[in-house]
Amino acid sequence: MGLARRRGVAPGRKLRTDTTVSNVLYPTDSTLLADGIRVLSRSLKRIAPEGKRGALEVVNHRRAVKYRLWEICRAAKSQTPDSQECLKESYQKLLATTGGVVRQAEEIVEKGERGKLKVVGKLLLVQGQITQLRKFLPLGEKVAAQTQERGWKGNTHVGGNVLSFLSRTRR
Repeated sequence: MGLARRRGVAPGRKLRTDTTVSNVLYPTDSTLLADGIRVLSRSLKRIAPEGKRGALEVVNHRRAVKYRLWEICRAAKSQTPDSQECLKESYQKLLATTGGVVRQAEEIVEKGERGKLKVVGKLLLVQGQITQLRKFLPLGEKVAAQTQERGWKGNTHVGGNVLSFLSRTRR
């Protein structure tokens, strides 16, 4: 406040602060996997209408992913053997969905790079979305790898963790 007064920016008679608090969610493997599916699927959905009809079928995984997250959240609250088994099965299903979306995105990127992607709509839009896919594919793969490392190998100290897709999606 003293600096503002010396520079003549503020008179300095009153000082108000904002103490707004927002919920900050800890990045869990399950939510990161869901974010990866969402981000990659979004780009695929934007590419699909610009391509030749029927060339790219994008499955909406939103309900299935939401259900898996709910299962994982519920199972993680209990330490019983049955809950731990359910947790593992739910993670396996979520990882399988992530793998399918990642493979489809890789295929589209590869076709785009080789010029094999039949575009009948806006080429610039498709190229922009392929750039997005190239940017987020490594993150999706890394999240899947770190989830497997933690969940199946018990290594909780995986280096180079991905903590968010969100910070990279906003401009």
